[in-house]
Amino acid sequence: IGDPIVVGQHNAALKARGRPQGGPLPHVVVAAGQLDELLAHTWTRRCFEHGSTPWVPWLRYWQGRDQLPWRADLPRAIAQWTKRSSQVRIVTDHSQLARELGVRRLSPVRVPGADAAELARRIAPLVGLLVPAPQRPALLSGTLLGAMPASSIAPVVVPASEREWIERAAE
Repeated sequence: IGDPIVVGQHNAALKARGRPQGGPLPHVVVAAGQLDELLAHTWTRRCFEHGSTPWVPWLRYWQGRDQLPWRADLPRAIAQWTKRSSQVRIVTDHSQLARELGVRRLSPVRVPGADAAELARRIAPLVGLLVPAPQRPALLSGTLLGAMPASSIAPVVVPASEREWIERAAE
């Protein structure tokens, strides 16, 4: 659980290696990080699953509710997982994830640029007209993202105008 970009890519890679989620390890691994990056990755992943509202309005929606989206609310997710597993390991240094997951190494995580996320956000509703909801994430985050060439455009970042809320929410 944790950062949806990191978790999504590593889960897919581990599953392809015959190491599906769950596995023999007696603990849950949480890929944690800075809240601003976690929010940006949550929105980006959502764009590659079912679509979303534009980035800044999405942030302001959550700010207006004074809460975090489920995927970015790691304390809440951890509390849910501790009901199922006695051990939860929070990893903030992603270079240590491989060791915690019981593998030698993991491929680098590819964070889509803002342009790729925006494209996925815009076409997701159209894909939704033709592809059943359960199949959309695999199509958009697997096939579409995999087919997109690397971009020099940076991933989305939290604008300075939203920093105060992020700092309060991180406490």
